[in-house]
Amino acid sequence: MGAVLTEGIGILTGGIVEYAQGFGGGLVALAESIFINTSDTGETSLGIIGGMAFLFGGLSLAIGASRWFLNWVTSLGARNR
Repeated sequence: MGAVLTEGIGILTGGIVEYAQGFGGGLVALAESIFINTSDTGETSLGIIGGMAFLFGGLSLAIGASRWFLNWVTSLGARNR
């Protein structure tokens, strides 16, 4: 009885693991096809969408850091609350 139960649990969890690995592999392939260009020689480069995401991410980071720095500088003379 114990061997049957162990085998049944192994079949159930093995299916879940294989499904998750297949799903993750599909997501990786989708992300690579959207963000990365591969040439015929095997060289990879950032695609147009990936470049735009990188550009806008960098701009957002720069704007956020600048605002944080300016708020910090302007608060130096303010009274503590």
